[in-house]
Amino acid sequence: MSLSMSGHIDNDFDSQMALQFVPVTHTEENGVFHEVEGQPVDYTANVQPMSMKEISYLGIGLERINDIRKAYINSGDLTPLQSFSGYFLLGGIRYKPVMMDIRISRDYCKLILAKRDK
Repeated sequence: MSLSMSGHIDNDFDSQMALQFVPVTHTEENGVFHEVEGQPVDYTANVQPMSMKEISYLGIGLERINDIRKAYINSGDLTPLQSFSGYFLLGGIRYKPVMMDIRISRDYCKLILAKRDK
């Protein structure tokens, strides 16, 4: 008899699409930096909200952050994530990476994403 978790998984463990855009910076003649967005890379990820205990362990508090999420990448090429530059779109909302745990040899990636209050 196999274990079935059907009906026991709540809405906090939601599988959705995550898009990463990698910005490329270049300098203008007057020395001002501009970001140019690269090609989007698609990932399927399980996304969960973080608890207050987890947030306090991270020590996040210097910026006005109103939404912090954990994302576990299920499928996609993990190599572009190693640059740690860019942002993610989750459900049409822009998040920036705060912390990444990438283990390419094991196909494992855990992201801590924060949505800044604008």
